[in-house]
Amino acid sequence: VMSHEIRTPLNGVLGVAALMERELTQTSLRPYVRTILDSGASLLRLLTDALDMSRAEAGILALEPAPLDLDAVAADLSALWRPRAEEKALRLSVTTDTAAARWVVGDEMRLKQLLNNLIGNALKFTQVGAVEVSLTTRLDDGRVRLDAVVDDSGPGVSEEAAVAIFEPFNTGEAGRQGAGAGLGLAICRQIVERMEGRLALERSPAGGARFRFDLHLPLAE
Repeated sequence: VMSHEIRTPLNGVLGVAALMERELTQTSLRPYVRTILDSGASLLRLLTDALDMSRAEAGILALEPAPLDLDAVAADLSALWRPRAEEKALRLSVTTDTAAARWVVGDEMRLKQLLNNLIGNALKFTQVGAVEVSLTTRLDDGRVRLDAVVDDSGPGVSEEAAVAIFEPFNTGEAGRQGAGAGLGLAICRQIVERMEGRLALERSPAGGARFRFDLHLPLAE
């Protein structure tokens, strides 16, 4: 309840700040308005994560399955994150191998939330090299097995840090600097488990971290 009550006025603040940025004629004030927008957006993400975490722990994380196009999901992810990758001079690759099944039944919003968390983390912690994302499907006993992999060439995760990396409020002190509140990966695990899949951390061939998950989803007709 508190998360909802806080988000409502915060959305109002962000809406007015966005309007101010569009209408502002005093160039010297633009950086201050941009700070309001960036800080407010960060706070909104934190509140949304806290709300999702509380729902997951209460066993009421909702899923809304519907037909979805995995190639379109990959295109959306590439378009969303490519500017961030270019800003850091990183190569971002989002590829699909959906010859077995391109259309599946699943919760597109939750699937994107999951992949956005993993890609965002990979870009945050990678300073040189590339982030490579792949989505692969194959038929498995009448259903579609979706294998997703996010590889980065960053510093990787130490064995000590990997033990608790999917726990809530794990801020990555033992491994990757610059971590946030430590809710993102915990929510990823909750989403994957809610979809009856598995999420794992491995060593990437590129030397960094590899996060991979698999889901079994119905084939969309």
